[in-house]
Amino acid sequence: MGIIVQFLDGSETPGKLEAGEIWFYQKGADTVMTSIVAANDWLDEETANMAREGLRTLVVGRKRLSVQQYQEFSVSYKEASVAINGRDTGMARVVGHYLERDLELLGVTGVEDKLQKDVKPSLELLRNAGIKIWMLTGDKVETARCVAISAKLVARGQYIHTIAKLKRKDNARDHIDFLRSKTDACLLIDGESLSLLLTHFRHDFISLAVLLPAVVACRCSPTQKADIAKLIREHTKKRSAVSAMAVMTSP
Repeated sequence: MGIIVQFLDGSETPGKLEAGEIWFYQKGADTVMTSIVAANDWLDEETANMAREGLRTLVVGRKRLSVQQYQEFSVSYKEASVAINGRDTGMARVVGHYLERDLELLGVTGVEDKLQKDVKPSLELLRNAGIKIWMLTGDKVETARCVAISAKLVARGQYIHTIAKLKRKDNARDHIDFLRSKTDACLLIDGESLSLLLTHFRHDFISLAVLLPAVVACRCSPTQKADIAKLIREHTKKRSAVSAMAVMTSP
């Protein structure tokens, strides 16, 4: 998410910003912001450290715009917003060209998202009853792992098989073969790898994944979460319940 701000009174703003200065501010997930902010040598390390502590990370950056740059952006964005065809794509292209590049990195936030009181015992009861639970989240791999363990979605000592940044079909097949021989493991998979598996090994993957005691899909977009829930329902032909954090299917 981003916003363009024009400062009207520089005397009241930190950093002695002058009246009339135009700035673009943006916040977002580190996976997106890494390619948008200017090169630095600490962003990846800091966000990884926070994620390992179970914190939800957010990156903040900014970029100064000249009056001419803002005017060019405004005209192009308005033209794209009234286009009959490809409106959303055109608007995103304009934003990417004029705003979302070479931002100054302002900082990183890490927020603890505490579990509600009854989450742990509830998930443990569901797991013991044989109900399969999928956790779908936009969090980083490390954060998703911490939350799954703290929420008792993963049993004590249970092996967690992680699939992340998968790009090759042959490697995808290796993971499927491994999981086929270890169906008592929990699967932790990111959105990129999940997309590849569903594209090339859709039937093999889903038929195997629904047998696992728990699946944690992280770095998922809202659309991807909906598609996964629909796919589980279609494949299992069983009743499923979707909550803010998980998809559950009856045994």
